[in-house]
Amino acid sequence: MHCIRAHRFRGHEERPETLEAKLYLTRQTDVLGAIGAARTIAYAVMDGQPVYVQPSEKFLQSWEKESGEPHSSYHEYLFKLSKVKTCLFTATAKESQQEEINSLAQFTNN
Repeated sequence: MHCIRAHRFRGHEERPETLEAKLYLTRQTDVLGAIGAARTIAYAVMDGQPVYVQPSEKFLQSWEKESGEPHSSYHEYLFKLSKVKTCLFTATAKESQQEEINSLAQFTNN
């Protein structure tokens, strides 16, 4: 039960304490690179949401959308993807994160 509660990004009330909970979060590293960005955009498109909409001031301050405000890929990046790296608890996960970042930097520099 602890693993399930601790791995949830939204409603993250419980920090991982057990090795199992910490290891589960290592899978999150794939959302840090180009694959994660592509997946986020694909999910938005499949859900009929826009790729980019300027977030409201309310969303930027409280993570709550204004009435009728769409949840674009950019919203998801701000809310979750930009913070996933803070949820990596093992040395291997942190190393993998750095590899993803380096890979994305090489891709964008070419």
